[in-house]
Amino acid sequence: MDFYIWVMRQMGLDTDDTGYFLYCDGDRFTDQPFLGREEGRMHFKMTLLPYRSNQEWIEPALIKIKKLLLQEECPGHNTSCEHGEFLAACSD
Repeated sequence: MDFYIWVMRQMGLDTDDTGYFLYCDGDRFTDQPFLGREEGRMHFKMTLLPYRSNQEWIEPALIKIKKLLLQEECPGHNTSCEHGEFLAACSD
């Protein structure tokens, strides 16, 4: 959400620092039957979760990403990176 708010502000849109996530969770413990004779119904509990946005990390992260993308050589994989291990195994 931080990034979406940052992008909207870059586009000149007036946005608030607070955004909301709608969390929907299947309710298995309802009195309503899940499977009926004609149809099946799932009931959901919905919760609106407020989120206070912080965009301070975005521009430094974008600068690091650009720097990485402009490097002549790809950096090595972390030793615990499963994709790096796979690529190393393929090249051996």
